Amino acid sequence: MKMLLLEDEAATVRLILGTLQDSFPEVDVIKTISTVEEAVKWIPANHDQFDLALMDIRLSDGLSLDIFQQIQITQPVIFLTAYDHFALQAFQTSGISYLLKPLDVDQLRLALEKYKSLKQSSPNHSMDQIAHVVQNLLAPKGYRQAFLIHVKGRMIPVKTESIAYFWSEQEVCHAKTFQGQTYILESTLEKLEQELNPEQFYRANRQYFVNLQAIQEVHYYFNGRLSLNLDPDTEDRVLVSKAKSTAFKAWMNK
Repeated sequence: MKMLLLEDEAATVRLILGTLQDSFPEVDVIKTISTVEEAVKWIPANHDQFDLALMDIRLSDGLSLDIFQQIQITQPVIFLTAYDHFALQAFQTSGISYLLKPLDVDQLRLALEKYKSLKQSSPNHSMDQIAHVVQNLLAPKGYRQAFLIHVKGRMIPVKTESIAYFWSEQEVCHAKTFQGQTYILESTLEKLEQELNPEQFYRANRQYFVNLQAIQEVHYYFNGRLSLNLDPDTEDRVLVSKAKSTAFKAWMNK
């Protein structure tokens, strides 16, 4: 399987190449391109050299989506983006695969499986589909700014940025602020994953959703896992699995 990679961040390129080599050796990245201008020149002359493309949405000189307005690409495309899940709904309606930054091995596996299922049909992405994606990506972001929390017969507004981490216990969602207050939320971690800024919050595991500013130290743990020291402290050890450790370190190092 031959892949064309469009990515302008050197650290992300190294992460992608390392992940593919370790987990998907059947994928051969034949070319890495960092600009829209280079892609528009290279792809028409080499359109039969790759089976699928992995494209970051934002390149150094513009949106990779602009490429589709200048040349035709018939191979399936997997988009890589740091945008929130609301914007990513555009990809689902247009039938385009996507990965959410930081790169996750399981996300990549699902995208490659989707490519294999589409291999026979080799769908073209129409101008209308691309325009729809661009419109949604450039729309104002819908990140959650605050929570209105019920406390003893009254409601307290708590800013999202003041929350150090969220955790789930016995199917009840809790929030801990940097000041040490604990609140119960009428929500779930799955719902929060749709609402929080992925640049600021990370789903460490099934139980914890952590704010970047709350992470004080990261330690290597057994079996390739990572252990997080958070402030305020947690009652349980917060672990990041081996499968997510590379993506987590890339998220912290962005």
